[in-house]
Amino acid sequence: MSRGAEAQFTVMRIENLRAAGIDQLKRPPPSVFRYPYFNNRGIQRLKSSGVAIAVIDVRAAAEMADFSIPNAMKVSYEIPDLPEKGRRYVPEITVEQLVKASFNASELVESQKSPTKTHYIIVGVDDFDGRPFWFAREMLKMGIVNASYYPAGAESLAAALIE
Repeated sequence: MSRGAEAQFTVMRIENLRAAGIDQLKRPPPSVFRYPYFNNRGIQRLKSSGVAIAVIDVRAAAEMADFSIPNAMKVSYEIPDLPEKGRRYVPEITVEQLVKASFNASELVESQKSPTKTHYIIVGVDDFDGRPFWFAREMLKMGIVNASYYPAGAESLAAALIE
């Protein structure tokens, strides 16, 4: 008499895929690829849509001394644990490092009181600057979803806004 193959299996339910014993602050931030950005063409489309544009400059005061965007909100975003305080994008950043970031959002908070529909464009020095990218994360955490970062830098954004 043939018994055939006996199926043996175990049902396992996995609820938490985080490795045990790893501090959550040492992990990379979640969903980093969802932070929206604009290039020159996107800026032109945004301008033609009639939406008010507010520029948020994350550069340090010394960097703004060389070139300043008129009417930009200055937040001076710095991440103390990174080289050059976040001036260069570091993909291996952790939540713990981002939590230590400092910035002045007083102008941003005041602008939120305006009834005008505004889109915020976050800008740094150039396309290697990580601060606009990470400040976009801060804005999303604050509940401000009408914000994008502009990776090409302040001078390029100023030229795109004039066109």
